[in-house]
Amino acid sequence: MTDEAKTAPGPNRRTVLEVGVSGAVLAATAGLPLMAAGPAAAAGATASGRLPAAGSWHRYVQGPSGRTVRPVRIVRSDGDVTRPDALLRPGGKLTVLRRAQPPAAPRWPEGTTTEASSTHAGNNGNDGRPRTYEAKNAVDGDLGTFWNDDTERDFPDTLSITTPEERELSGLTVVSSPDGVPTAFTVAVWADSAWKTVATVTGNSTVQRAVRFDAPVSTARVRVTVTAAQDLGRGVFTRINEVWPEAVDPVVAPSVTLDFGKVVVGYPKVDFAWASDNRPGVRLDE
Repeated sequence: MTDEAKTAPGPNRRTVLEVGVSGAVLAATAGLPLMAAGPAAAAGATASGRLPAAGSWHRYVQGPSGRTVRPVRIVRSDGDVTRPDALLRPGGKLTVLRRAQPPAAPRWPEGTTTEASSTHAGNNGNDGRPRTYEAKNAVDGDLGTFWNDDTERDFPDTLSITTPEERELSGLTVVSSPDGVPTAFTVAVWADSAWKTVATVTGNSTVQRAVRFDAPVSTARVRVTVTAAQDLGRGVFTRINEVWPEAVDPVVAPSVTLDFGKVVVGYPKVDFAWASDNRPGVRLDE
């Protein structure tokens, strides 16, 4: 890449972990070794706001019966999930999460050219491998390459795509880098000798954003203008890995949201029975 959460006496708060799995994965158990404290700990303060006499507050601290605290309820499951309740009863049946394979990405025709408002100089990225950040990377069909502008925190940034001849477009897809996606951008097409805005996107936070036009348009030139991007501490640049000539929604990863029924701290532990051989991944969100 380039340069780049007053607790008062009351009901228990809960910590929820969401498990999102990419690919076919079987999860056997989900345990959390930890030490926990409930609302009684907060109740240790007197009405005046002062703590009780030294030592007396200890009786308000809840301690777990063991080092493992397990989820007590399935809040919801999304996507292709079989037997999510099995996560509450380890040692028996298994929870299965399956993610469908995404469709083949649409491609621009041969002879398509690109132009950008600026381009960051090439470097060795974060892995020591030489790479470039040219505008053409956004249409080369390779998600591992991307266009990176060269004006950090300075917007707008533009990427123009020109095809050899006019084609009908009903939308497009902007695939960007997880290091900071464009949060606001417009899509314009060249029609009747002028640029015409056909889509406006605000509040974006997804890496793969499908953009649908109100009506199909015939054009040979498309322009994406970025006016804001996420700041994730890796430099606020416009980074676009691919622009596809169709609106393609991302495949939703299956997920299970668990409720532990109490405030917990410690180390999450997930056991897998097996996984498919296509290198699936797992993400835990608090």
